[in-house]
Amino acid sequence: MVCPSYFKYKKLARSLLMRVIFRKQNRKEPWGHKMLRLEDFKKDREKAKKWAKENSEKWNKLLDLAQKRLLGDSRSFQRLNNNLEKYRGRPLPILSFGKNMEMLDKALEINDAKLDDSIYVYRNLVSKELGDVPDLLYEKGKNTIDREQYSQFENNFEYGVIHDFMHANLTPHSGDQSNPVLLHLKVPKGESMGYLEEDQIFIGRNQGFEVKSMKIIAEKLTSKGKVADRNKEFKQI
Repeated sequence: MVCPSYFKYKKLARSLLMRVIFRKQNRKEPWGHKMLRLEDFKKDREKAKKWAKENSEKWNKLLDLAQKRLLGDSRSFQRLNNNLEKYRGRPLPILSFGKNMEMLDKALEINDAKLDDSIYVYRNLVSKELGDVPDLLYEKGKNTIDREQYSQFENNFEYGVIHDFMHANLTPHSGDQSNPVLLHLKVPKGESMGYLEEDQIFIGRNQGFEVKSMKIIAEKLTSKGKVADRNKEFKQI
């Protein structure tokens, strides 16, 4: 498995357990343009795998041998992502990491990596990616969310920043206590997406995402949001 990036919060620099969900929506383009589809495979993994295979064929053919080897080596991918998150835009200390980063950047620059329509992706997050106190929002000794803590978080959590190449899936994969959070992210049309095994994908590094709303479902936090405009500035904590 490839680790995703850590997130930064605007006001609330603390950990939480949450489930980030976005609803499927279709929207109309201006007059003279077709309606955009918003794909969400939900639990239909076979359909997702078929879609990924069909959409990745041309892209895979344009990758060089070194890029294919890196994408097939989950440990190297994970080490690169760990260092991208650790150094957050600063020069990487090991030359091979820099070379691998450039290879993935170029892989996502291929025209066939761009999405023709918006799509939803899913990612299980581990507790450490949300801070050092993963049970902060839960009442002591219970699996019930503390409503006061939730209210404070809801009012302050506005966006996050993904510093590395975020690995995700086209369908939700079951998690356990080590994967307490499900991120359900809308990736917009025109964004670049790379393909790994089956329904596994990755998107470009240094992405921002905006949280639109949040609620509790089955004692998990549910937030709705999307990948943010690359031109929008995000304050770094």
